[in-house]
Amino acid sequence: IGDIAVISEAEAVVFVQDRIKDYILSELKKIGRDGVKVEEAAVSPDFIIPRSYEHITAVVASPRLDAVVKVISGKSRETAAEMVRSGLVELSYRQTDNVSAEVKEGDIISVRGYGKYAVGAATGQTKSGRLKIELLKYI
Repeated sequence: IGDIAVISEAEAVVFVQDRIKDYILSELKKIGRDGVKVEEAAVSPDFIIPRSYEHITAVVASPRLDAVVKVISGKSRETAAEMVRSGLVELSYRQTDNVSAEVKEGDIISVRGYGKYAVGAATGQTKSGRLKIELLKYI
């Protein structure tokens, strides 16, 4: 399963590989407690997924992956590092276990259970030398 484009409260487009398409069309009847109707739809090549973001200004000790995951999850840095090592984090759509990977503007960070974030520009430093960065949370 790929991206899910939420069109409205009652409609979404789910991108899937051909090999799982028939299974989803025949078996998906509920999502949570809500009944759903599934149908195959043709999507034009110029279809753009409508995106909404929540802007977050975050203060991190360094541009390391574990420091940014700490801010996203609200957990300790060691817990954030363990999340990275255990495969709960993707950096730019690639699973990584490198807690010290450098996070750069334009990277996409997905943390299972906490959401997907686009990394924006560094906006400066605090008086104590910590880095201010912009995060865009996909909503």
